[in-house]
Amino acid sequence: MVGLTLAGRAGARMAGVFGVSVSRSTVLRLVEVLPEPEVPAPRVVGVDEYATRKGRVYGTVLVDCETRRPVGLLPDREASSLAEWLAKRPGIEVVCRDRAPFFAEGASAGAPQAIQVADRWHLWHNLSEAAERALVRHRQCLRVLTPEPVEEGSGEPESSAVDPASPWKATDSPTASG
Repeated sequence: MVGLTLAGRAGARMAGVFGVSVSRSTVLRLVEVLPEPEVPAPRVVGVDEYATRKGRVYGTVLVDCETRRPVGLLPDREASSLAEWLAKRPGIEVVCRDRAPFFAEGASAGAPQAIQVADRWHLWHNLSEAAERALVRHRQCLRVLTPEPVEEGSGEPESSAVDPASPWKATDSPTASG
């Protein structure tokens, strides 16, 4: 238990507190020989890429979305690798992924029974990009609605700054009615 909780050096120190003299290498060796725990097959799987060398070498990480624990690492981001991994787990009902075509293809081939959904991060990211594009396209409309800054001593801004066809009508400012 000490080795699983604390691993090498810290595990060896804690074992010493219990009166057991052991090296950090022995603690790690004991942990390595333990059998892999039985992990139930995930129902909802998250799929995303990770970089071992950014821009050059990528792999695929698979996460059980319900327990939020990693359940697999693939050495690449190929559709065939993902399809093979998913095919071995027929209980998968949902694949949560980004819009990468190789993940879509792999999920369709390996888990045709599963529903494919976009993950939350990519939904928000795509929404923010779409909102930014819309604002850029309509920035002229927004400039018309923003009053020009008033220079000292020049008085009130002219009401002609607002387009008469605009649904945003100029209202009396607090200084004009005051």
